[in-house]
Amino acid sequence: MMNLAFPKSAYVRTAIWQAQLAGELPRDALAGRDDLAPQAISTLQLMHATMLLKRLAGQLGAVPDAAEHPSVALVLMGPMLWSRLELQGGSLQARVHVNGAQPGDVVLVTDTPAIEAIVEGSLRFEQAIERGLVRLYGPQAQVDRLATWLAAV
Repeated sequence: MMNLAFPKSAYVRTAIWQAQLAGELPRDALAGRDDLAPQAISTLQLMHATMLLKRLAGQLGAVPDAAEHPSVALVLMGPMLWSRLELQGGSLQARVHVNGAQPGDVVLVTDTPAIEAIVEGSLRFEQAIERGLVRLYGPQAQVDRLATWLAAV
């Protein structure tokens, strides 16, 4: 369904996988752990993704004039986790576990390893976009504004 709503969004998973194989993106440290129950692994992965999204919101919120940028709905393809980056009380917050994009949102499609590399500083957003690790959807003017904002991180 994602690929129908957001054309070529499925390519993000392949680009992430290829970057992981090349050692350019982190692999999931919990994958293949036989000593943990699958539910525990899912919970830990979700907690990790939530922490990364909150750190990303903090970094984006520190960019001057963050209030003037478009609202962002962000989906992590692996867990299919929808979140929104939105202003609350004058600061940018990550709202995790939302139902999807709101009207007027620019949609950012990626996955946890790309967000982790961006937050940790080993990958810049513009590199992630160029390599297909991140895709942006919405009206072109809004997408361009978001890409400029992201490049400032």
